[in-house]
Amino acid sequence: MSTYKINIVLFGIGNVGSTLINQIVESQKFFLEQQNIELRFPIITNSTLAFFEKDGLKNKWEANFAQSAIPFSIEDIIDYVQFQNL
Repeated sequence: MSTYKINIVLFGIGNVGSTLINQIVESQKFFLEQQNIELRFPIITNSTLAFFEKDGLKNKWEANFAQSAIPFSIEDIIDYVQFQNL
């Protein structure tokens, strides 16, 4: 059975956004094994910075965001999504 990939671009990592990410990260094994669904956050933003997922940088979003987030525009988000075929 093939795995369905769901890519979520998250705008806002305040209390609600960060809780959502953490809950999904904790539930990923269940979704993958029981439902054949892979949930991903290829882009995570706050009001001024964005983290764009790179290979090998998964499930450590807080550290990755703090180290690798860069200023962004909406065009950057759109370009990334199109380039990655998300």
